[in-house]
Amino acid sequence: MYKFIFSHRFFVIALLSVSRTNAITLTRMVETTFPGITISNIDNRSFLVGTWDKPIPLRTVDILGNEGDVANVSFPGKYYTDSDYIVSEKLLALTIRIQNTVYLRILGNDRGTFVTDKRIRRPQGVCAGPRGTLFVCSKHYIVQMSHQGDVLTSYDTNMKLPKWVRVSKDGSRMAVVDVDPNNKNIKMFKTPS
Repeated sequence: MYKFIFSHRFFVIALLSVSRTNAITLTRMVETTFPGITISNIDNRSFLVGTWDKPIPLRTVDILGNEGDVANVSFPGKYYTDSDYIVSEKLLALTIRIQNTVYLRILGNDRGTFVTDKRIRRPQGVCAGPRGTLFVCSKHYIVQMSHQGDVLTSYDTNMKLPKWVRVSKDGSRMAVVDVDPNNKNIKMFKTPS
C-alpha cells in the first residue's frame, strides 16, 4: 500500500513506499486539477482526497492521475475541514469545524449522521483508530468515537491547536500535530487499550 504526501499548494500527490527497514522511496508524482487537504487509501490503486475550498468535499484519484467524484454520494451543503475513509467499514468521516460537528456516512447509504457533543469543539483532523473507532482533533483534546457516532472518551493533549492525528499501524500509538504558531510540535500518545 502506498504512503503519500499531498499539498494544497502544489496540486500534486507524492506516492511513497516504505520498506521493512523504514527506508522511504519516492515512487511516483501524480498531478491533480484541484488542491487537496487530506488523502486516504481506498485500495492499492486509488485514493479519496479531501478538497480545498471546493463545493464537493471529496474526490477520487488513482495512481495514474484519473480523477472522479465519489460514486452516488451527495453531501449536505457544509464547509468540511478534514476527512478520512475507513476502508473496513466503508465509512466516510468528515469534520465541520464551524459547526462543532463530525459527519459520518457509510458508502451506499442514502444519509449520514451528524455527531455533536460538548467535547467536539472546532474539530479538525480525523482518522481511523483501533477496533472500529475514530479519533478527532478537537480544541485542546482528541475525542475518540465509535464509527456509529457514539463519543467514547476524550484525551487532554496539552496542545493549543491540535490539527492532525494519525494512528500507528498496530493501533497502539497516535501522533498529534499542534499548529499553534507559537509552539508547533508533534506529540506521541498511547491509544487506549
